[in-house]
Amino acid sequence: MTLQMSAIIGTGGAGGGWNRSQAFTSGGTWTRPSGAVTECMVVLLGGGGGGGSGGYGQSTTKLTGGGGGGGGSGYLTTAIVQITSNLTVSLGSGGAAATSAGAGGATGGTSTVTGTSVSLSAAGGTGGGYGDFFQVGGNVYHGFGGLGGLGGNNGATGSNGFILTAGQTEYLYVVGGAGGSSPLNNAYGYGGQGARGVSNQSDSSNSFINITAGTGGYCLIFWRE
Repeated sequence: MTLQMSAIIGTGGAGGGWNRSQAFTSGGTWTRPSGAVTECMVVLLGGGGGGGSGGYGQSTTKLTGGGGGGGGSGYLTTAIVQITSNLTVSLGSGGAAATSAGAGGATGGTSTVTGTSVSLSAAGGTGGGYGDFFQVGGNVYHGFGGLGGLGGNNGATGSNGFILTAGQTEYLYVVGGAGGSSPLNNAYGYGGQGARGVSNQSDSSNSFINITAGTGGYCLIFWRE
């Protein structure tokens, strides 16, 4: 489920809405304001998983590889915490896309917020699985799609390859799975795109067409003044 930021801001307690905020797109320190600021709300997102490689086979006759799976989005953590100190923000990186044939994408990094009596974390999404193929008779091959990685929203499953009949001369490209969308509906925490499956190809370098890495984590801290 995609969360709207206005809905999050509106969850302030009896003391009224959260009227101050600071966003982090990289690691850093949130400095606690002086005065009566004793609580804040942390919205924390892990990095998205990377896309998986596509299937390509190992010959140039009548085969179609399955598309790679899309990476899962990062997990989302939201919590109201009591504070007596500054907070340290560390954001997980996006998971790398697969770089070798028959490999899945990497898991996204974990994002954390820590301080005195505060310890929050949001895990990264898992990487998408790789596409593959198998022989079903003669020179006819069928591609498996890689599975989408798990996350706050799951990455889509890579499309399956087609079973090609012995007399078929047209070779098909198979779309990889889409990455999981960010729970915050922003540019961070997305899963990577799975690679396109290819046919009539024996070059493993074609296993990475359209593949992308996941995007890194994100943090928002709200407080009242």
